[in-house]
Amino acid sequence: MKQFIVLLAILPLTLGLIMQMGLAQSNFSRIAAAESIVRGNAAPAAADAGGFTSDILAAMVLRLESACGIPPSDVAIDADSKAGADGTISYRVSVPIRRLVAAPGIFGIDPKDNSAVYTIEGTVYRRMPPEETEEAEDAHDKTEKTSKAAVETTSAGTGEDKNMN
Repeated sequence: MKQFIVLLAILPLTLGLIMQMGLAQSNFSRIAAAESIVRGNAAPAAADAGGFTSDILAAMVLRLESACGIPPSDVAIDADSKAGADGTISYRVSVPIRRLVAAPGIFGIDPKDNSAVYTIEGTVYRRMPPEETEEAEDAHDKTEKTSKAAVETTSAGTGEDKNMN
């Protein structure tokens, strides 16, 4: 009889821990999906577009809704719609995780405290369109040629050998 009473005391704790492993894996999958959607899809699209456009934000929310099973109203997004002067685009996306502990009642956790918010934040740099890239390369080439001419003029004026390093 004593063993039966011990079994009744230990069994709920053991089952709670076993259920927790499955819930932890499920939460990890949701977090990984959210990271992939934000960092892998939306952030590069914003870098190409020069900021988070309404289309990019709508697509990101729709994907988060389907992958994580959360309503769009629960997703909090703070993202730059245009790149800053230094070309950076910052973003912060918060996604709620509803269940952290599988059996909160067994461990004395209030159901309203059995949730958290996972925040993904970062910065991407605006990608320059091909025509801007060519202009930047041309400016770099002109600067490089001017620098070489200045070095040759300087070394010719001092009587040093140009081939010495």
